Amino acid sequence: MLSTCLLFCRFHLSLLIRQRPRTVALLAAFVLLLIGSGVVLLAQWQRVRVAQERVAGLRAHVVTDQVKRDDVVDSLAPLDLPSFQSSAAIAKFSELAVASGLILNEVSYVLEENNSQPYLRYRFTLTVVSTYPQVRSLVEQLHHDVPHFTMDSIRCRRSDIAVVELSCDLVLSGFFQKDLRG
Repeated sequence: MLSTCLLFCRFHLSLLIRQRPRTVALLAAFVLLLIGSGVVLLAQWQRVRVAQERVAGLRAHVVTDQVKRDDVVDSLAPLDLPSFQSSAAIAKFSELAVASGLILNEVSYVLEENNSQPYLRYRFTLTVVSTYPQVRSLVEQLHHDVPHFTMDSIRCRRSDIAVVELSCDLVLSGFFQKDLRG
């Protein structure tokens, strides 16, 4: 039965090839196009699956980093934090900036009080004109001289590649005892 069916298909296929070669060529090209599209589609699905796994891993990493950051901030509570004196904090920070050779363009200070945290957070946001070594020097001095200050973010840019000086936006936080204010 199978051999009869194969003979029938072979006969009609050879007849079709002889009578309509263009139709057979177009049909063959269409079948190859379908097969190629299927292969490309499977490859894209694989890439999407890999990308989704990476995104899931990065999300887990971000959550882990946030937990670690929260652990660091929570670990500040038992430290011997200084009492809050805004003038002393500003003076200390200005002294470090001048010692590092930074040119301060814009400075703002905000006291953040959160009832759920056992400390006060004094946030400094400033724009400076400096070189990379000067910014690095400030970060090292902050870490060494005032351990209750942290660098939250640094964003630097240049107006032109030939210009040595950077314009940097720095965000710092100072942590102080909540119940003692000066």
